[in-house]
Amino acid sequence: MTAVRAYLPAAFTREQLDIFKIEDFQGRMNRLREDITPRLFTLGELLVDPLSKTVREPMYLHVARHLRRTVNPPVATWAAFARTQRAYKPTVHIRATVILTGIHTNIFVEDYADDRPLFAHQLLDRADELEEFFASHPSVKAFTITDHDNRPLSGTAITADMLREFARRLQTSRTQHSIFGLKVPPSAIGDTDALTKAIVRNVKTLLPIYRLGIER
Repeated sequence: MTAVRAYLPAAFTREQLDIFKIEDFQGRMNRLREDITPRLFTLGELLVDPLSKTVREPMYLHVARHLRRTVNPPVATWAAFARTQRAYKPTVHIRATVILTGIHTNIFVEDYADDRPLFAHQLLDRADELEEFFASHPSVKAFTITDHDNRPLSGTAITADMLREFARRLQTSRTQHSIFGLKVPPSAIGDTDALTKAIVRNVKTLLPIYRLGIER
């Protein structure tokens, strides 16, 4: 893998995103491992330092491998950045997520994360403050707070009452996870410098959400 990482760039083309159109499980997995995963390592290594400076603590890179999958090929893959080196899923973490339609920067909390109770408590406590945050950042989406058609809500549609209701679901439902995020501009995906800068900008915008899981 090291040799492959040495020459694959961090940027992505339409051809790489179209890998998610491959229906055959093994065919998609092979192409992900050959062409997407090495790019995520390159991208992640470029982002570790600027993201550590942004969140003001050391961040560690984790790239999804999907090793436990045997059916249903993944519809997304990602480079994750967490404050722990051993594992990222127990903590609130940042993901640079690659999907068919582009790249997103997400703040992700798994349903079994150790940080989930704190994240839910602070989300509940700061709902009014966060309503103002979302109103001033309409491009931020709540992928786990959706409309009647199960589409993620954008910033201006998210109210304090919705946030409180979602926080209570996080507190009571064992299967509830949390995803808030921003899309990377399509024009930045194909250029390494533009892509890394866009992800750092997105993380700076999303910091109030990330900090819900770490401030005590």
